[in-house]
Amino acid sequence: MTPLIHFTKAEHHAFFFEDTHLMMIISLRGRRTLYMIDRIDGETVELDDPGEVYENQIRDAVDTIFFVELAEQDKPVKRLVLGAYFPVNNADYGAFYDRDLDQNTIYFLKLIGQGEMASLEAVEDPQEHQVVSNAFMTRYENLLA
Repeated sequence: MTPLIHFTKAEHHAFFFEDTHLMMIISLRGRRTLYMIDRIDGETVELDDPGEVYENQIRDAVDTIFFVELAEQDKPVKRLVLGAYFPVNNADYGAFYDRDLDQNTIYFLKLIGQGEMASLEAVEDPQEHQVVSNAFMTRYENLLA
């Protein structure tokens, strides 16, 4: 029998990198460990090692943007975490959610640049937002039920 393992002093953040479901586990000391989610069955999550090359590819893309702060005019700063990283029309986007709230609001941010030089830009144009939102829903619709 496989023992149940739970990191009690760590944050667990599930997210998608394109079509791969992943789990980032972050210790209190800040160490980040990345796993592939093989299967979710009720409260049980089966994890697997993504392999060094694939892990490095993912971390190069998401490490600098995994946690961000969103400042909206005349509102408190929102602490966001990456929920999905996906391409749309030759650009990369992130779907983020609020780390501090249990609500279903998704914030779409466009990735500008790569690696440590990457930055994010809010998707404010209504047409671009609709295209990104549709791509997100199409890609992840079976997982959002």
